[in-house]
Amino acid sequence: MQLLRRRAYALYFSILFAPVAKRGALAALYAFRLEILHIAEQAQEPLLGEMRLQWWRDSLIEAVKNTAQSAGNYRENIKEQKTPYLSPAGAAASPVIAAAAAAIKLYNLPPAAFLRLCDAAHCNLYNNIMPNRAALEDYCRELYSTVLQLAGRILAKDEADWGSKAEDFGGIAQGFAALVSRLPQAVRQEKLYIPADILASLGIDRQSLYKPAGKADAAADTAGQNRIMAEKRKTALAALLACFHETYAAFRAEQKKLPALMRPAFLPLAVLPAFMRQAEKQQEAVFTEALALAPLRQQAAICRAAFFNRF
Repeated sequence: MQLLRRRAYALYFSILFAPVAKRGALAALYAFRLEILHIAEQAQEPLLGEMRLQWWRDSLIEAVKNTAQSAGNYRENIKEQKTPYLSPAGAAASPVIAAAAAAIKLYNLPPAAFLRLCDAAHCNLYNNIMPNRAALEDYCRELYSTVLQLAGRILAKDEADWGSKAEDFGGIAQGFAALVSRLPQAVRQEKLYIPADILASLGIDRQSLYKPAGKADAAADTAGQNRIMAEKRKTALAALLACFHETYAAFRAEQKKLPALMRPAFLPLAVLPAFMRQAEKQQEAVFTEALALAPLRQQAAICRAAFFNRF
């Protein structure tokens, strides 16, 4: 929970609206994805990132095996709402892995879903070209819709089938929003996943979005080139935001049909429109300046969704 509070406040605050007995499992799920995504941000070489991802995969598998015999103890702890949640098995490797393994056993979650998260995060280690929007949506499903599905199963296993479309659209919307919010880092690392077909339709070369302002050839018109680059960035951003708004509208329509028990799984999505409005205001600056939303504004958006089902 402290990890989420520092690095993903919306996830942390959303968990507080879930039943006390299920908060530990949700925190473990969110922290697991956060940690494997952090690998690509830290790894200076893809090979080092691959080794780290493999370590997470192997450690999770081992922790799941080691917690098999103690699953009954966790059920008793959760029923009594005791505060300790982490299992001793796997704790030496990582408290996040230990908590994820405990959640897998406690709620009968498929370990393969967690391994798919690792596979999806593998893409972040390389400067791959996302060929089209369909490929990007598939990537978002693996990395974000999967987590929504698991969160729904933790919160309301018997109702989980109701949320399939909301989880699909919600995960894709999260992915588009994450792509926008990570633009400064993507430009620095030259890992920009704006689909090639979208850029081609706009007449934009991906490399032209990486070129930093003020680095043009001395003989060239630097100011003119910077203006051209700014316009290209504005156009590319507008295309991304259009994709987000289209998908988020579909998510909102499906989310209204869901049982209230599943709502806490989707609360983190309530802050996305505010982040995207900020991106619209920043225009091309979003490629160099990180988006930031005050905790109070995030709380307001999440509370509105939690109490009034307004996303």
